[in-house]
Amino acid sequence: KMLAGEIAFSKSTLKRLVDQSVNDPENSKPQIQNLEREIQEKQRQMRSLEQRITESGEASIANASSIEMQQKVMRLMTQCNQKSFELEIISADNRILQEQLEKKCTENNELQEKVRLLEQRQSNQKSSPSCSGNAVSEEYVEELKKKVQSQESENEKLKLEHVQSVEEKSGLRVQNQKLAEEASYAKELASAAAIELKNLADEVTKLSLQNAKLEKELVAAKDLAAAQTRNNNSMNSVSNRNGTKPGRKARISDSWNLNQEDLKMELQARKQREAVIEAKLAEKQYIEEEYKKKAEEAKRREEALENDLANMWVLVAKLKKAGGVLSVSKSEEALVAKPAMEDENKNQQDVILKERQVLNSSPEEVIVSKTEETPPKEEPLVARLKARMQEMKEK
Repeated sequence: KMLAGEIAFSKSTLKRLVDQSVNDPENSKPQIQNLEREIQEKQRQMRSLEQRITESGEASIANASSIEMQQKVMRLMTQCNQKSFELEIISADNRILQEQLEKKCTENNELQEKVRLLEQRQSNQKSSPSCSGNAVSEEYVEELKKKVQSQESENEKLKLEHVQSVEEKSGLRVQNQKLAEEASYAKELASAAAIELKNLADEVTKLSLQNAKLEKELVAAKDLAAAQTRNNNSMNSVSNRNGTKPGRKARISDSWNLNQEDLKMELQARKQREAVIEAKLAEKQYIEEEYKKKAEEAKRREEALENDLANMWVLVAKLKKAGGVLSVSKSEEALVAKPAMEDENKNQQDVILKERQVLNSSPEEVIVSKTEETPPKEEPLVARLKARMQEMKEK
């Protein structure tokens, strides 16, 4: 940018020297040659810098694992830089025009002073008898008046050009500021959407793992219940066979009575364990249904975020057609994404702790805790971005 400003300034001075070389070509020729050499040298430096910038940009793009949207934002940033470069050139031209205007004003004031002096001389020489001298002075005064009028017309033209350039500069600044705001909003929305999608994917994987674990536990509990029922059936069949044999009732001993009481106690204990296992199975089924609901909700949120991303792509395309936008740097993107990631990690840790408490608690406590839970609130950043997107759609 600095080299471009210097080149523009040198070109304007070269134009001024070329205009002045009409009166004195010999003295201005070496200055013109020096300026041309300087301009060529600066242009060569500018080309080398542009080549280095493009090479470094290609290397960074090859090494970075960014998505296609970041590349588009970089293109928009280059277009915005071009706009700022044009603004700087216009400001340099404005400075040159301002200098020329001041110079013309000084010349005009000098000519006006000369005209006043000549008019005074003419008024003083009216009483003199020399008519030829008066005629010469009148012609000189008329020539000076013509010069003054031409200078005034040139001054008016320069003023108009200066006003137009100032208006163009202000308009370009306003447009550049609007494009910068829209670019920062698009970048913020893209980072928030990427974070939300990543968190949703992590949550879906966790839910799938927990679902598989619960299915394994359910199968194991069913196998255990089936084994217990088989044992009970076998014990009942053995007791029935022992009871139907003739002549066995008279020979039942005290030890058999004790064994029968032990079996009854064991049966009662097993029934209690079966009731506990059935309660745990019901609890796990309830938890599994809750996880399925969470997975469906996560899918719905993912679809909503995909729609938001599609709308954002449309906005970026519109901004690209409008003429370019500024881009937020990668460091600013990291600063924007970092608090959102921290909040999301905290929320995930809270959810995991709650799930562990649910698994360790009794069925009654699970039901109470599930009824007391409230739906998670949407993150403030995502809500703010959605509201901003809705406003832009309405506009």
